[in-house]
Amino acid sequence: MDENNYNSTNDENVERVEGTVEGTYSSSENGSYHEGGNGTNGGNNDGNEPGKGQATASLVLGIISIVFWFFGMGALVGLVTGIIGILCSSNAKKAGYTGSMAKAGFICSLIGTIGSALVFVACVACVGMLGIAGASSALAY
Repeated sequence: MDENNYNSTNDENVERVEGTVEGTYSSSENGSYHEGGNGTNGGNNDGNEPGKGQATASLVLGIISIVFWFFGMGALVGLVTGIIGILCSSNAKKAGYTGSMAKAGFICSLIGTIGSALVFVACVACVGMLGIAGASSALAY
């Protein structure tokens, strides 16, 4: 068999079967085909996974909500960022992101939301107690 006839298949015009994974195909020197990619099922993963941005946002917002515990009345901001982080985490899961970042973001956001709510309530209670103490001392005179 002539080697030129063996390698003269249509390397440039590879037909794709409908329903297969989209991607680009290239021929190597030994005649086998390798799938390049758009980031799915092999190929080069360029980081554009659906929901990954939402998962990253949930992790960042969860960390921010935990940091705001230490700012007293800033815990209200921590409460808001924690709730938004929980929503971002659930959106990442709905988008099909299966990485651990979404789970870590959910946990950090949940801890941040609960902690911020407790710190906020404690700050409101302290301000209320100071107000009551100030009012009772003013009545004593």
